[in-house]
Amino acid sequence: MKIIALTDIHGHIDPIKRILKEIKKHMPDLVLICGDLTHFGPLNVARKVLSMFTKEGWRTLFVPGNCDPRELLLLKEVEGAINIHGTFYDIEEFSVIGFGGGTFFRGMTPIEFGEDEFESGLKPNFDNAKERNREIILCTHAPPRNTRIDYTLSGTHAGSDIIRRLVLEYEPLIAFHGHIHEARGVDVIGKTPCINMGPAYRGYFAVADVKRGAVDYELIELGKTG
Repeated sequence: MKIIALTDIHGHIDPIKRILKEIKKHMPDLVLICGDLTHFGPLNVARKVLSMFTKEGWRTLFVPGNCDPRELLLLKEVEGAINIHGTFYDIEEFSVIGFGGGTFFRGMTPIEFGEDEFESGLKPNFDNAKERNREIILCTHAPPRNTRIDYTLSGTHAGSDIIRRLVLEYEPLIAFHGHIHEARGVDVIGKTPCINMGPAYRGYFAVADVKRGAVDYELIELGKTG
């Protein structure tokens, strides 16, 4: 299965038009968007962004980011794209598990969660996938803590301890994240490659080919577009 993963669009439409042209070359089976479709709303911007992918006929899953409007959390489907925040989506032999929002940062952005909320929103879905012997693909806005992909310019780690712990325990085939723009890259936790694709508004996304027990992936850079 071919996956395109991207994150942190922040309402920039023109760079996404450029990315769409590149995505078409890969003929994806699934598009994952790991949050921050908008830059502090409004909801109609999220609708516009998601429609750009679904109108191409691509199966599209997303989670809201910390800069998205809170009402996005409550919508199960937007313009044909499926919200997997706090739930999962089965495709072929895979269970795609999602959780949106950022780690708590003094309530300065619309969607932030404590570690207990990350655990209660993620662990039951991991258990469900394990019980059904399904390969796990993880899609969260927040990255795992104490990695190359959650390290901020201020010299701190801003990821989630719970996400890191669950990745170690359940060993997803691959995990996709965003949130920390400057920490684009890959880190491996246990057996799992964890990817921060970097902000899509700068022309970044990732391509992954997955099958049971195996994954190949590549970070794509089209260059800064805005």
